[in-house]
Amino acid sequence: MVSLEGSKPKVPYGRLMLFLFLTWGAVAFDYYDRHHGYHQQVPQQVFKRWGNDGKEFCYASMNTSRLVNLAEQYELALVCGIEDPTVDILKRTKISVSNLYRIPSDEIFAVVKMRQEMSEALASGRVQVWTAFILLPKGADPAVIHQLTDVESYGGKLVGQELLNSL
Repeated sequence: MVSLEGSKPKVPYGRLMLFLFLTWGAVAFDYYDRHHGYHQQVPQQVFKRWGNDGKEFCYASMNTSRLVNLAEQYELALVCGIEDPTVDILKRTKISVSNLYRIPSDEIFAVVKMRQEMSEALASGRVQVWTAFILLPKGADPAVIHQLTDVESYGGKLVGQELLNSL
């Protein structure tokens, strides 16, 4: 029988030191990365919510804080359309355009009544609806917009990431 009296327990100092070294290394890297690392600025969410009631209205809510400097020249309109992957989105004619809204400093909620052909297509089922905001010059008539390619020809702009990045 072996007696354990008088023997000291062995402590794995090497493993303990390695664990502490790696832990402090991770903490130091995290500190450095938070204060000196490269971080892209996360873009503000443009659309807050969007959708349709399944019958006759499309709606969308948008953060307009980045568009405020355009408020003297432009007004906003909501456009919604029936998804059709066989036609370029800029040339789709099954769209509805809202009245013009002034550009507020924070957020806008817009609603557009769908044209009859859109409502009928939606009622038939198995179609999706897309939404977009456009800028039109103040005083423009949104009724002249029959496809998104018309927006630019009337002096307007599509509100998208490219436009927002340029502001």
